[in-house]
Amino acid sequence: MRMLNDLHPTDSIYYLGYILLKVIKENTSCSLESLYNAVKGVFKVRFSSFILALDWLYCLDAINYDVEGLVSLCI
Repeated sequence: MRMLNDLHPTDSIYYLGYILLKVIKENTSCSLESLYNAVKGVFKVRFSSFILALDWLYCLDAINYDVEGLVSLCI
């Protein structure tokens, strides 16, 4: 992934990943819907960016999805 110089830091996938990790840490584990609603409460985010950040964190082994569809931290 490439960072653009003219991109505002809060619009980057790195910042959104940080927000996701912070919300998941506060809630221990949560569903995708409740996680999306919690992140939308912090700042305006598109659903496609939300999913991209989740995929990125999953590829980094920072989060895990269980059988019930709950998202939790691996760290």
